[in-house]
Formats: sequence, C-alpha cells, structure tokens
Amino acid sequence: MSDLWSYGSFLNFQNNKYIDGAGNNAGIMYAGDMMYECGVRIFILTPQFYYQDGRQHNLRRVKAAKETAELMRERYPGAAVYTGSRVRYYRGVFSSGNDEPVITIGNSRYVLLEFEQDASVRFIRDGVEEAFKRGYRVIIENIFMYYSMRDTDDVKELMEYGAYFLMNISAMPHRLSKSKQRFIESLILGKCIHLISTDKTNMDTGLLNKAETALQKLCGEERCRVMMYENYINILNDSLLE
Repeated sequence: MSDLWSYGSFLNFQNNKYIDGAGNNAGIMYAGDMMYECGVRIFILTPQFYYQDGRQHNLRRVKAAKETAELMRERYPGAAVYTGSRVRYYRGVFSSGNDEPVITIGNSRYVLLEFEQDASVRFIRDGVEEAFKRGYRVIIENIFMYYSMRDTDDVKELMEYGAYFLMNISAMPHRLSKSKQRFIESLILGKCIHLISTDKTNMDTGLLNKAETALQKLCGEERCRVMMYENYINILNDSLLE
C-alpha cells in the first residue's frame, strides 16, 4: 500500500453461490482478504442483477450481499464496506413502472451499468441517457472492451450524457494489444477514466502497488490518487466524479 493513501475497489461475485441459500462465501472472503492486505479500505460489493430474473431471485441476491458486507466489516478493521449492484441494461430497466427498483451504490445515485459486449454506441448512449433522466449516475466498467468503442470521441460523447468510467487493473495496457494500449492510455490522459478497481479473485498482493506505480508514471500522482481513492469517496458522498 502507498504510504500516502489507501485504495477503493469494486468486488464482483457470482450469484450462483448465494441464491440457492447455501451461503458459501469462502471465495469472496478470500478475495477480500487479498484486497485488504493490498491496502483496499473501501469495498463496494456488486453482485450481478438481472431484473428479468424476478423479484425472489433479486431479493436473495440483496440479502446475500448484505450478509457478506456485514462479515467483511467485522473482519477488516478500519475498512468501509458498501453494497450496490451490477445491472445488465435493457430498455425500461430504469422505468418508474419497473417492479424491481435499481440497487444503487451505498444508497447514492450511482449505479454500475453493463451491456452486451457487442452493444452499439447508440444503445449504450440510450442506456446512459435513460438512467440520467431517472436521476441516476452511471458508471460503466472497461468501456474500451466494447466492440463499438473505437476512439476517445465515442467515450467523451457518453461523458456528455453523464457517464463515468471504471477500469479494472486486469485490463492494464501492458496486457492488451498495442492499439488497445494506446486507446486506454489516451482515455487515462484525457481524464476519461474515473475509477481504478481490482475486481480480482486471484490477485497477488503486489498487483495494486504495481498498478499505482504504472499510473503515476503515465498521469501523475495527483490523478492516480483521484482514480484509486478520492472518487470512491465522491461516490459515497453522492458527489460528481473528477
């Protein structure tokens, strides 16, 4: 962990370990242990929510996330643990007539929104716009992995509609093709990436530190701090991200 600050991170988990009532959360706690050892002090648990699945499935997912968060609070001194959801977008998911309310992050207006990987720019934009009109603030994970996202102009257009962007360190530039590396670097330098997260269940304890060092070289210490910690505080305060 940096001597200057701790980290925030999203943590996804697979629903099939929880919705059957088995309560087997050894895998998620192992991931949490690794993250805590790395210096993560803000955890945001984001189980995947498919609102077409129905009310009972989603209620079990909410219950599982809350129970896991409580265990983590007891286990990790000094850490803050919040729940949210990872919502797969379909038209009308944010509609006021939807029986299943969207689960936001820490009772803020922020929601983590995902799309099919081959979703068009227009479809992604429509999802962001629909959420914005209903009062939500959208975070999209690894926007550069969508096939329709060709350059920074596409991403900046979504920012104009109110979107923010999260990058997992598993997608750090050196792990991808040269063209994808350049795209990601241009997004980081253009302040189009707002959050850095681990979201890894098999990470080594030095991974976050390595990511921090690489990001500081690319965009400077101040911007690195914003992406890895300060914008997590902004989410929980329901403030705009930098």
